[in-house]
Amino acid sequence: MKTPPGGSVGSFDFIEFNRLSLADVVTGGSPFAVAIDASFIPTSGQCTYGLDYFYNGLQGRAEKGLEISTLALVDIDDNTAYPLLQSPNTAIDSPKETRVDEYLKHLQQDSFSLSGRHLVMYWPMVITVKPS
Repeated sequence: MKTPPGGSVGSFDFIEFNRLSLADVVTGGSPFAVAIDASFIPTSGQCTYGLDYFYNGLQGRAEKGLEISTLALVDIDDNTAYPLLQSPNTAIDSPKETRVDEYLKHLQQDSFSLSGRHLVMYWPMVITVKPS
């Protein structure tokens, strides 16, 4: 089954599932942050969904491949990140948008599924998220 962008298949809420799975590990006593990290996946296919030029940190340049963004809950005291959702990044359609705009969209769309107030950090910005 092909997973659409955003990570949901049908009405299944992956963020809520992962958050509930961590309920015994994540307690209210520690400060937490929500973080996002992009990972480059090299590929040689020509018809692969999402294929574009993305920054490959290992090579220090943009290369053709795939990229996924991982949204994670970070336990600051234990220096531990708990992945909540992975979402494929695709080509940017608008010349006015940047890759950072795409990452921020991912944060805005999915971080509100988390309860409480979290500090979201994306270098060089710090954004406070208050779920409605």
